[in-house]
Amino acid sequence: MADIFITPSTGGLAHRLTFDNTVIPSSPSWTRDGQSIVFSSTRTSIPTLWRVSITGGTPAQVPQDGVVTLHPSIAPNGYRLAYDQIMGHSSIWAMEIDKFGRSDSRTRVTASGGYNWAPELSPNGERVAFLSDRLGSMEVWACKRDGSDLIKLTNFGAATSTGPPRWSPDGQRIVFDSSLGGHNAIFVMKTDAGVPRPLVRDA
Repeated sequence: MADIFITPSTGGLAHRLTFDNTVIPSSPSWTRDGQSIVFSSTRTSIPTLWRVSITGGTPAQVPQDGVVTLHPSIAPNGYRLAYDQIMGHSSIWAMEIDKFGRSDSRTRVTASGGYNWAPELSPNGERVAFLSDRLGSMEVWACKRDGSDLIKLTNFGAATSTGPPRWSPDGQRIVFDSSLGGHNAIFVMKTDAGVPRPLVRDA
């Protein structure tokens, strides 16, 4: 886990600019006026670019698609920004298996960009809960087993990571973990509507 600090080139006390305690996967870059720093951070679950003033304050996200972005580099004239962008996606598939463990067909449940993973079938086998970053941050989603009736269950956004969802035995609730404000928490929520409620939230 890391944060952004600055210090005089001649030595002296370091000044802390961010307080995310999250992953910073590549080196930061100074803006050419020396008043801001652009850096890659997982403060919204996947590495994206952010800009923070050397006086501190809340970092502002650099506009970009919801994909992994690393290694920012600013041109000498200050009007161009170059960075690495890692493109990738994963899908969730379903298979019908007979009593002998055989299957001759499969159906894709998710067909969006980004990463879709950690599927969990509901107890009655009719719905699937899973994680997806299709809108930029890793959230919990649910749909019918054929991919229809898709809904986004969480809207953390600023979470540094959200863990795999698990159904309650009656299929009415989902439990999962998420990291908010530097602390890991376990949440439970109803699958039809509602706000996630923390079950455990401490240091």
